[in-house]
Amino acid sequence: MHDEEKYILKRIHDLQGRDDLLATELQDVLARRMRVNDMHHVQIECIHSLKSYMGSCEPGIRIGQLEVEAGMAPSTSKEPLIDGDDASDNRAPDEDDHAADELDRLHDFLGQLDSVAE
Repeated sequence: MHDEEKYILKRIHDLQGRDDLLATELQDVLARRMRVNDMHHVQIECIHSLKSYMGSCEPGIRIGQLEVEAGMAPSTSKEPLIDGDDASDNRAPDEDDHAADELDRLHDFLGQLDSVAE
């Protein structure tokens, strides 16, 4: 997700002073996500460098994302896969899966905090 770091940094900034423990936890989540994203970027670049690769090299957008930054148009080469749609995805969960689950729970929790604060 191209704007994930910006989104989490905003949440960290919003929480600092109100809930320093949660802000610190979010910083740990962000550090882990950035490590995972860096590994993914390297792997994606390897795929793009394959002679047989014919797909788009443009960044995609997250499903459900309403705002798209200039130049961040979605790829039209393939249908986007939603997590869990690929029946052949029978690999063991890894750090990325656990981090994604944790980020989803954190996103839901922060959404609840936003609705309570309003």
